[in-house]
Amino acid sequence: MVGILKEPVTADANLKFCPSLAGKPICCDTSAMTEFVKKIKAKNKSFSNKRQKQVKDLDEANSDNENPDNMEMDSALEVDLEESKLENEAERILTGIN
Repeated sequence: MVGILKEPVTADANLKFCPSLAGKPICCDTSAMTEFVKKIKAKNKSFSNKRQKQVKDLDEANSDNENPDNMEMDSALEVDLEESKLENEAERILTGIN
């Protein structure tokens, strides 16, 4: 990688890249630091975009769940399921299958 030094140098006192390294030995020059910052920002942007999509998808799913039409459909499916269970139970009782 460009900007990586073979021998450490003392970082500037006002190092903006990583303040905790200010005044300490580092093994990269300004071009490497700039490249690191670009990569970190790109990762953060990617994460942020994925998180925003996740939140949007969850909001859409929640709004679908709260939609009265979907609630009515869910209720109808539950009734059908209960009827099916009762029919199966009745058939087992009538045929003597346990």
